[in-house]
Amino acid sequence: MTTATAPELGTDSEAEILDLYRAHLSKGRATLAELLLNLGDRVEGKPERPMPDLPSALAELEKAIATQIKHVSDTGVAAQIRARLTLYQEAVPFAIKLTKL
Repeated sequence: MTTATAPELGTDSEAEILDLYRAHLSKGRATLAELLLNLGDRVEGKPERPMPDLPSALAELEKAIATQIKHVSDTGVAAQIRARLTLYQEAVPFAIKLTKL
């Protein structure tokens, strides 16, 4: 499975910032899904594949949000973005622990 490439930071319009956030979030979901599929294959005795770099995907998402969230004027949208980031920050350590079992 190939994960999506997230666009570069540096946009100015709020719509572009939200698109950037969605791209990074999509990449994070795809990376987490790939990790879980790989774990499922391992449990089923299928050949192992390299685990995706989940910490790097999370770091990219954190960087995108940290540098761009100030440009999101809708406080509800900003709160949702922060909540999703928190979800990933909590899920990533658990997913990494699963790879070590």
